[in-house]
Order: sequence, then C-alpha cells, then structure tokens
Amino acid sequence: MPEQIVVGVDGSAAAEKALIWAAETAARDGAHLVIAHGDSARPVEAPPGTGVDYHHQLLREAIATAVEVSGACNISTLLRGEHPIQLLLELSQTADLVVVGSRGAGAVAGTLFGSVAHNVAAHGRCPVVVVPESWSVEEQRPVSVGVSASESGRQALDFAFAEAERRGVALVAVRCWAQFDWTLPVADYMAAAHEQLRHREQEQLNALVDEVWRRHPSVEVDIELSSETVYNALHGAAERSDLLVIGCRNDDHLFSRLGTVGMRLLHSSPCPVVIVGQPVALAADGERAELAGQS
Repeated sequence: MPEQIVVGVDGSAAAEKALIWAAETAARDGAHLVIAHGDSARPVEAPPGTGVDYHHQLLREAIATAVEVSGACNISTLLRGEHPIQLLLELSQTADLVVVGSRGAGAVAGTLFGSVAHNVAAHGRCPVVVVPESWSVEEQRPVSVGVSASESGRQALDFAFAEAERRGVALVAVRCWAQFDWTLPVADYMAAAHEQLRHREQEQLNALVDEVWRRHPSVEVDIELSSETVYNALHGAAERSDLLVIGCRNDDHLFSRLGTVGMRLLHSSPCPVVIVGQPVALAADGERAELAGQS
C-alpha cells in the first residue's frame, strides 16, 4: 500500500485529471498526497507590489480540488523554482507512486504527449502513473496487467494484484504469443510444434499468475493468452479497464525504461497506465545488473 503519492500540477487540464486520480487513490489508501509544482520559467516569488502570486494560487486551487473530489486531508504541497521533470524525478527516489498527466493521444506518436510525462515515466525511480486527459471515472472496471517472466514483469503483476485487491475489482492478466501464419506452405509440418508452443506459453502464464494469486486469493482473475501483437492485446485490455499495469523494458537500455510498446501505450491508452520496475544493464562481467539509482 503506498504511503506517499506525489502528483505534479501545472494548471493544465491534463494535470487536473492526474490530481483527481492521485487524490482519490490517496484517500482510498490513506496515503500522504504531495502536490508538487516546479517552474523554472517564472520566478517562484512574485515581484514586490504586484499582488500576483501565481504559484501559490495554483497550489491553493489544487488543494481545494483534491479535497473536493476525494475528501483527502493528509495533503502537503511542494513549490520549487526548477524544471518539473527535475523535481518529479528527484521526488520519485523516495515516493511510492508518482502521478503525471498526459495531454492525450495524437495521430503521430508523441505529438500530444507531454515531455514531462514522457521523461518522468521513462526515468522515474518508482512506479509512475500517466493519466490521459480523456480519462473519466468508471465504476467497477478491472485492472489489467501485461504478464512476463522478467523481474519488472513480476513486479508489475504483484503491483496489479495489490491494486485490484484494494479496489475490489477483477484482474485481467494478459500474455502474448506468436501466432503462426497458417497460409504458409509448411503449415502442416509446423502444426504440432505450434500447438506445443502455445501450450508452453499457457503453462508459463498460469504459473506466473498462480505464484502471485496465492498472496491475493480474494481477487477474481481472468487469464488471457493472446495471439495478437503485444501492443494490440494490451491496448484492447486498456479499453475495458480502469488501470493498465506494465513492466519496464528489461534489457541493457541505459537511457529509458520505456520500450516501444510502453511508449505507444502511454501515447494512446484510454485509461491510466502504470510503469513498474527498473531496467537492467550488462555489467562489466557480462552479467545483468540492476540500474539502481541511475537514470
């Protein structure tokens, strides 16, 4: 259960949706909500005699919104004259959850996806929730999770189970496998091996889910082995969910914990997306090692 949830605000409609999501989650879980605002483009202190206090007024309005929508009372604010990306990444080192707003999906990936959301999701040191501007509260919709055997995939599965349990909703566990092209001339020869592959994938999916399910036996689980692409399967799950949980890209990727699928989902998901876990890199001896404390 998160003890501290940080949400970034900047006065935009997208940030307000993130604030509402964070406030409702903090109130439900009894967590401390930190409303953070950073702006290196404007002085934090207004010029003397102007009567203008943009930053503090923004935070006062954010507190009022949080209390109105959730009744949350354990709230504090943080104001710094620095870039919001820098501020939120620093806070992610000690927070349990960081929440940011996305401007929504565009026809071209990234055209309406804010740089703050992208950078915090890519480099955050704790789970990061990206809330689309189009998000609205839906009652009793499931939590969906992409299942993999990687360390971050297991962390995402554990996160998703705990979240579904707290919400009292079902969990949809999604895993993809390669669908064979039955129109190829060698289809008849590959049929047996193809079925064995599907069977092995199903067994691994069941085993990964069962391992965590034992710790959350009250959660209703729907297990889906999909032959679609990973993106299509997870986007389809997001369309019928209130939250999509995915593990980070788990390879020797030094610059971002987001892979191609994660990036596309953050651009286009109709529901909030949580990025869980940290990437790993190849150490000097060739072994895989966690990139703890590095961005």
